[in-house]
Amino acid sequence: MIASNVPDNIITHIKECYVLKKSVGEVVHNKMMKLFKRYLVVGGMPQAVNEYIESGNISRVGEIQRDIINFYKRDFTKYESEDNALMLKTIYDLIPAQLLKQNRRFNYADIKKGLMFKSVENSFVWLYNSGVVLSAFNTTEPKIGLKLNEKAVLLSYIIQMLDF
Repeated sequence: MIASNVPDNIITHIKECYVLKKSVGEVVHNKMMKLFKRYLVVGGMPQAVNEYIESGNISRVGEIQRDIINFYKRDFTKYESEDNALMLKTIYDLIPAQLLKQNRRFNYADIKKGLMFKSVENSFVWLYNSGVVLSAFNTTEPKIGLKLNEKAVLLSYIIQMLDF
């Protein structure tokens, strides 16, 4: 909102409405939804945000985002062997498409036909332990104390560092 030059009095109004649990009004709501959708495209990476503020060029923002992602992939694989780095990048690149599937389970055959979890388990664990991805868990009963009802689904991951 600040980067989009929303006046301070509007921001204050929105905060007050939030605290009081009342509507901000249709005009303000529509403007905030438009800004939110813009945020979903531009994201929160400072370089991408600055480019959008300066030029308004979404294509250039996309280029910057891709450059940042490529740098990030090079960085998180630089200490790995070439084979393991390739596997990490492949899994990382497949996660968004895998999550779009209805069953939201990772299909190892998309990496290589006939591939079994055992042969890539370390790569998933590495990505999780390094903080590159976050794990999501199914629960057997949606009630207080979810941890007690947790059914681990190691392969349901969401992207932590990227804005899509």
